[in-house]
Amino acid sequence: MKKFIAILAFAAVSTILVGCGEEKIVELGSLQQRGGVYVVPETQKPYSGKFVETRENVVIRAGSLKNGKFYGEITIYRKDGSIIDVINYKGGIVQRDSFTDSRDGKKYATVKIIGQTWMAENLNYDAAGSGCYGNNPANCQTYGRLYNWNTALKACPSGWHLPGDDEWQKLVDITGGGETAGTILKAASGWKDNGNGTDEYGFSALPAGDDGDYCGWWSSTENNATSAYLRHMHFNHSKVDRDSHDKSYLFSVRCLQD
Repeated sequence: MKKFIAILAFAAVSTILVGCGEEKIVELGSLQQRGGVYVVPETQKPYSGKFVETRENVVIRAGSLKNGKFYGEITIYRKDGSIIDVINYKGGIVQRDSFTDSRDGKKYATVKIIGQTWMAENLNYDAAGSGCYGNNPANCQTYGRLYNWNTALKACPSGWHLPGDDEWQKLVDITGGGETAGTILKAASGWKDNGNGTDEYGFSALPAGDDGDYCGWWSSTENNATSAYLRHMHFNHSKVDRDSHDKSYLFSVRCLQD
């Protein structure tokens, strides 16, 4: 039944509904983003009404926009048409806050995305086994520090932890799936060649000082005795990729609240 609903939603995209008070349903990708607001390309006016977002002819999100911003119930679908979640945007799909790391007094922005509270910036705690990109301390201030895996496991402050592969996957699923979540999670500026994102959820992913083109984040999940899984994004595509690397490599850390 859920899959049937998803198919009906996609069919609605291709048809202009008229009469009897029915609304046109637009494909989200047909709208433009301007300052975090979805606008109609022809008029540049904020869009209000129903939308669906599709990938490979499958609906991944459906709901409404009001004055160019998400409003009311937003339904998030898996590729098979089943529903991941139905959330009320007005009721707080995203909640922003901050906390201070008592170890060094650094303050971090945080964001709660449907039950998960993430740091909204990379960890910048000076621990043995970490460093700044290019050995330049200024990069740590902007992009956070880079950690080997064993250090990353212990680097998060009390009450927070290095997210597991399954916790990363939940975030990716909620924000559109691996093929498009990169665009949604990337910061609206700071990426090479205008490879920026829409930052719809306030996750504000930035490149890790690597000339603006790449960032990888460790997970706590091992692949084998010498490697562990991570998620990474690139400036030139919209994906969130899953891969594994040697535990000695240095990558960024995003802590997740316990």
